[in-house]
Order: sequence, then structure tokens, then C-alpha cells
Amino acid sequence: MRRIQYLLALVFLLNLQGCSIDDDCDACFTPPSPFIFDFLDKLTEENIFLTNTYQFEDLKIIDKSDNSEIMFDKYVLEDIYLVGFNSIGWESESVEYEFFLEDQLVLTLSVVAERVSEDCCTFTNYLEIELENSEYQFNNQEGVYKIYVDL
Repeated sequence: MRRIQYLLALVFLLNLQGCSIDDDCDACFTPPSPFIFDFLDKLTEENIFLTNTYQFEDLKIIDKSDNSEIMFDKYVLEDIYLVGFNSIGWESESVEYEFFLEDQLVLTLSVVAERVSEDCCTFTNYLEIELENSEYQFNNQEGVYKIYVDL
């Protein structure tokens, strides 16, 4: 009986040696960062949705590759009206979106995103982010692009 217990213990230990702690790691997942925009009147620096100059329905975001409309989220807090989406960066891709207020092109956003898996983690590297057709500022602390619209 003792010999069987010893043999089972030996087999168990040999099986444990086949497992590597390095191979097992807690996988981590980081979703892509959202793109958030604050559209401001270039002269007054007031939010164009807050002042009712435009309504959210007046904004259209078009994917230039297939002319499809991109859905966006509306963030409304007391005196802050923001527009955002989280559709870029779930995979490695290059995108070009055009933003229209009514029929006026106010912004072109070009992004090259690379989805990376390393050290048991997946995350997005943004290799290139370009904004054209508007003056803008990026607030790194808030992660918000302030877009100055010429009305």
C-alpha cells in the first residue's frame, strides 16, 4: 500500500513538472481608448450643441472607405455636450472618418491602429492620429479633442 502511495506521489510530482507557471498567466484585456470630441464655436468657444446652434441630429460621421454612417454616443452633462465613439482599435486597421454638420465638412479624422497581444495582454497602439479641416486642441488629461468650428 505504501508503495502505491509513493508511486502516485511520484507520478503527481512528475506531472507538475510538466506545467510551467510562465505558460499560465492571467490574461489582461484593455479595450481601445474612445475618441471624444467637444465641438466649439471658434469665436466664442461655446459648445455648439449646448447653445443650440446645432443639434446632435445635425452631426453625421461617415466612414470614407464605404460611405457608411458611424454611430456615435452623446454625452450630456449639465454644461458639457460631447460626442464620442469606441469603434476604432478593436483590430489592427486604418480608418478615415469625415464629420459633417448639416452638409458642411468640419473634420476629417484619420487613424492607424494596431491591436497588440504581448505578455498575456491585448491592447491598442495608435500609430497615427490626424485631424484635418478644423483647428483643434487635445486635452491629454480628459482625453477630449476640442474642435473649433468656423460658423
